[in-house]
Amino acid sequence: QAVICDQPIWDDWTIKDAFGFAVTWNEEYRLAIRAILQDDYSLYARPELELSDWNELRIEEKRGWTWKRVRADLARDCAAGLDLILSLRPRDFKRSGLTPWTVLPPKKMLALNQTNIERVETLVTYQWRHMNYRALLIEKWRGKQSRKE
Repeated sequence: QAVICDQPIWDDWTIKDAFGFAVTWNEEYRLAIRAILQDDYSLYARPELELSDWNELRIEEKRGWTWKRVRADLARDCAAGLDLILSLRPRDFKRSGLTPWTVLPPKKMLALNQTNIERVETLVTYQWRHMNYRALLIEKWRGKQSRKE
């Protein structure tokens, strides 16, 4: 557990931080899907921040969490992702709309009249691809650790 919670694997992020962060983004992907399906972009209402600043704020929120709490959040996240996917109708996957992580901060994006930014079918894959990317970072770190020994 000390390795998971204390040893940096990428910059100053630990394994615990990486999974906590992945769950935070997975929540964003699900929020984007709901916003597109409901045609309600007010769901994105939050301060206009650069993406890197937003990311740092999100990781800091979960840095104080225990590994047990992060694991529980991972389980909740997986269930929430599956529930959302299973609730989608075939036509929902073809819907598209704005997402808060495109080029502009949310409030500026809302002022634009663009409709074909991200498709729901693509957003559904982000949760799994993002988790796979974090797992890849962990595997690379583990490989480096093995070579050190």
